[in-house]
Amino acid sequence: MAPAVPSAHVRTGTEVTDMSDAALATTTADATVSFAIPRRALGALRGWHVYLALGLAAIGAYYRLPKAGWGQCILLTTLNATAALVAARAAWRGRGWSRVLWISLGFAMLLSAVGNGPYFGYPLVTGRILPFPSPVDAVLLAAFPFFALALVALTRIHRGARRRGRLLDAGILVIGGGLVLWEQMVVPTAAFPLPKFALQVSVAYPVLDVVLFALLAWFLAVASGRNAATGWLVASYVILLAGAAEFSAQVGAGTYAYGGPTDALWMLSYLLVGVAALHPASITAPRPAGAPRRATAVVRFVVVTGALLVGPVMLVVGTHQGTLVGYATALAAVFAVARVLRSVRRPAPALAY
Repeated sequence: MAPAVPSAHVRTGTEVTDMSDAALATTTADATVSFAIPRRALGALRGWHVYLALGLAAIGAYYRLPKAGWGQCILLTTLNATAALVAARAAWRGRGWSRVLWISLGFAMLLSAVGNGPYFGYPLVTGRILPFPSPVDAVLLAAFPFFALALVALTRIHRGARRRGRLLDAGILVIGGGLVLWEQMVVPTAAFPLPKFALQVSVAYPVLDVVLFALLAWFLAVASGRNAATGWLVASYVILLAGAAEFSAQVGAGTYAYGGPTDALWMLSYLLVGVAALHPASITAPRPAGAPRRATAVVRFVVVTGALLVGPVMLVVGTHQGTLVGYATALAAVFAVARVLRSVRRPAPALAY
């Protein structure tokens, strides 16, 4: 895993000195106005703006460097490490669950950096591919619990009134999305012809990715309030999971290579953690959300319905995990029935969720 862009008028002739003085005053005033806009722009510039711009530039520069070379190794690891540093800064300034959030992400970023360095650097030093499994895998796998704890802390920060409808929706989303990821990532990985211990370590990566997805889906379904830093963090997790899915697909197809497109996804994920940590809202309580809009309720209904249909579609199309999918589909159906019954009993807030 692992794994972030006048013109001047010259007067000549018989003008009097007073006119020259007036022209000089006008020129000075124009110069003052011309510099006022950049100063205002600089005043609005924040540390997270600079960090985001530099990070995006670094990701762009990454693919201008020799593929799988020292330049790429150092750039990726450095971006990862800076995210750990700014997360530690946010943890120092935070309190309560906010501090737990940033301490967890700081450790996750640190462990990722410590793992990514030798992961990319070992072939450059030895000329051989890193053995699998290795101590590097232990470091990278150790980052997952901290990513998970950060999502738990984020959910606590955004906790609102407990609504049974949202909890049921969260369960349906977790089951539907989890089945897709399990089929696309875990099942192919488990089919690799590897020794037992190596296979267990290999499968641990996608299984933990599914756990992270479940926690993220749960957060999105039950969270309350708005916070700009949280938005950056959610985007970071989404990109991290996208990178893991792409990595799994490339490994399964035998096309993965150091310095490939998955590195950009991992780097962008690290970058967004740093952006969120530097954002002024990183240690502030979320603002109360406004009244739910009808469009929001419609989107939620469509997403939950789609998640509910995942199991039946997989059973019709065909799956290697028929028993698992069957039980999961039955559980999702129970949640859906409970959701409908609740809406019938309380029709007024049904669309508001």
